[in-house]
Amino acid sequence: MPFEVDRIVGDERSPLRRLDWQPEGCLPDCMQVERIAPILTVRDVAAAVAEHASVLGMRVVMDMGWIAFLADDAGRQIGLMTSDATAPVNPDVSVFVDDVEAAYAAANAAGVEIVHPLSYEDWGVRRFFYRDSSGRVINVGTHALRPE
Repeated sequence: MPFEVDRIVGDERSPLRRLDWQPEGCLPDCMQVERIAPILTVRDVAAAVAEHASVLGMRVVMDMGWIAFLADDAGRQIGLMTSDATAPVNPDVSVFVDDVEAAYAAANAAGVEIVHPLSYEDWGVRRFFYRDSSGRVINVGTHALRPE
């Protein structure tokens, strides 16, 4: 999907510049990213939680046995996972958005490989996975209750 650069923010000489852009055809009411967290595949979630919590000073905000998330006081998170409970592969990163259906439509329009279809999960998440061009698996989801 092509991107248009609107403007460069900051000093042109700075190695750290933010580019303000949006996907072609994206309207002002496009979906919003709410949270991004890397997910590490580990052998033992409890041991990984203990290790990373002690080193990073983070606390457990979710623990389902096969996956746990640690967070700091500002809400930044890291996931630790043995094997995804319902998907065929483990994701490398989790991106939560306010409109997962729009994200799924965008992924299909972009022609990326969907490796886990848009699904309601028993733990209150609606999500899908896609594989990017570098082979990384992205979990895109939103908190949602399964409709009756």
